[in-house]
Amino acid sequence: MAADIPEHHVPGTPEAEQLDRVFRALAAPVRRELLRALSEREVDHADLSWLADRLTGVDDRLDTPEQVVVALTHVHLPMLADAGLVEYDRRSETVRYDPHPFVSRMLRTIPSIAEQ
Repeated sequence: MAADIPEHHVPGTPEAEQLDRVFRALAAPVRRELLRALSEREVDHADLSWLADRLTGVDDRLDTPEQVVVALTHVHLPMLADAGLVEYDRRSETVRYDPHPFVSRMLRTIPSIAEQ
């Protein structure tokens, strides 16, 4: 019976663990808004200051661009990078995003903060 179950459904497999990381990353509204902002750009990258300007005020704890940068560098970008959703270069403070079809569908399905 286990042979009929796709690998991404079998707990403990690398595929299932990767899927878990993606869902954990998408669980936070701030990270979804970050991915939405990146997906709307005509280029595949953005710097932290651009992201901070776009995300200031999307969360009660992110009232200033400085607070956003701290949250991005210490929490959100590492989690998104671990899930394979972005590449983050700390030295250049640049985030690169290559939209994945599954994630794009999820972002279209889940309302944005502005729509809530």
